[in-house]
Amino acid sequence: MVPSNFIPATYEESRAAFAAYLPVIQSAWGDATWNSHPVAVGEELFIDWIMARGEKNAGARKMLILSTGLHGIEGYAGAMFLRVFMDEYLPRLRPEDTDLLLIHPLNPWGMKMRRRVNQNNVDLNRNFVRGAFVDANPDYARLNGFLNPVGVFSPQGAWLKFGSRLLGQILRLGAGRIKAAMLRGQVSYPRGVYFGGQARQPETQFAMQLLQEALRGCSQALLLDVHTGYGPAGRLTLVNSPLETRSGGTLAGLFGYPLVASANPQEFYAIDGDMVDWVYAWLGENAPQMRFYGTALEYGTLGDSLPAQIISMAATVWENQAFWFGGQGARAGYEALFLPASPAWADSVLSDTRQALDGILRAEGFMP
Repeated sequence: MVPSNFIPATYEESRAAFAAYLPVIQSAWGDATWNSHPVAVGEELFIDWIMARGEKNAGARKMLILSTGLHGIEGYAGAMFLRVFMDEYLPRLRPEDTDLLLIHPLNPWGMKMRRRVNQNNVDLNRNFVRGAFVDANPDYARLNGFLNPVGVFSPQGAWLKFGSRLLGQILRLGAGRIKAAMLRGQVSYPRGVYFGGQARQPETQFAMQLLQEALRGCSQALLLDVHTGYGPAGRLTLVNSPLETRSGGTLAGLFGYPLVASANPQEFYAIDGDMVDWVYAWLGENAPQMRFYGTALEYGTLGDSLPAQIISMAATVWENQAFWFGGQGARAGYEALFLPASPAWADSVLSDTRQALDGILRAEGFMP
C-alpha cells in the first residue's frame, strides 16, 4: 500500500518536496535550474519549474515535459506522479540527448484553495483558446439555471432537489447533451462551472511562453499533463488530443497499455481551450517537422457509470454554489472527485502509471 505521507497534504508541503528534486536532477543534468513565477498578487503562490538541458553540443535534442496542477486541486495527484517519476524513471533517462521540463503546479491558487479553477474562477484547461473567446456551447445557456443555482447551499434535501431538476433536464435535452454542455467549457457565465474565461489568464499566458521556450529547437518532444477525475475508477486513461493523428488503438498497441481515448464525445468528451490541443496547433504552425506526442494522464476516481457521473456533476455544482453563496457540506464530496483518501486507489493508479510510462517512454525513444 502507498504510505499515507506519499501524497502531500498542502500546497506548501508539495512545493518543498518539488524543490528537493533539484539537486537530484543536477547530479545528472549539471545545469538544471529552479525557477519560480509568482501568481495571485499579495499571496505566496508560484508556478515553479525545473529546466534541465543536456550537453550543449549534443546535436538533436529530445524534450520531456511533465506538467501538473493545471486544475489546481489535481496538483496533489500530480505531485504523486512526479514522485514516482523521480524515484523510478529519472535514473533511466539519458542526459546526453534528453532535456527536461518539470512544472509544479500551473495553477497554484487552485492547488492551495483545493479548487479546479484559478482565482478568477477560470478553468485553465478551457482557457488555451486559439483566436477569440466566442461561446460555441449553446446548450450551456439552456442549463445555466440548473448548473449554477443561486443561494446558500444546504445539504438538507439537496439530493432530492438536484435529482428532480436533473430529471427535468434529461427529459428536455437528454443525458448526453447535458454532459457535453457541462464539460466542454463556456465563456458567458463568469461564476459558472467550467468557465473558460473571456481572455487569456496570466497562468495561461505564462504557460504558453514556457512551453514555447522549451519546445524551440528540439527534434522531438513528449508532453504528459496529469489530471484526475474522469474515467474508470482507480485506473489511468491516456486522453489524446483530436489533433493526434494516430488512433487510440494504434497507440495502445505501441505502448502496451490498453486505456487510450481521444477527447471527443464518442470516446471521452470534447473540450474547448485545452492545453495539449494548443501545443499540437502551435507546433503545427511553427515546427511541423517535429516529432511530438502529448496526452493527458487522467486518473479516474468515482468511475464512469451513470450514477458516478451524476454524483460528480452534483458535487461540482454544489461546491461552486457554496463558494459563491456560502453553505456547508459541499467540500468533502468535491475533494473525493479528485483525490480519494483510499491508499488502495493510489496503489491502483500508480500500477497503471508505471505500465503506461514504461510503454510511452520506450515507444517514444526516451528510455531503452
